[in-house]
Amino acid sequence: MWFLPDGAGITNWPKGPTELDALVFGHVFTILTTPLPNNQFAGIVRGYDNLIELCKRVEKDYFEKVPEH
Repeated sequence: MWFLPDGAGITNWPKGPTELDALVFGHVFTILTTPLPNNQFAGIVRGYDNLIELCKRVEKDYFEKVPEH
């Protein structure tokens, strides 16, 4: 599972993301990227480095745009 407790580190993920990783990514990414009048909750979520790293890793590995030829 990619979603690791604080301090566990993210080094080798040989089997890829799990369903839980996808679920967490979807919710956390939405919280962080949706502009709201009060982004207090997004600020709280940003305090969890493991969640931020999960989002960055999934976005980079699975959603990064590929240039069209």
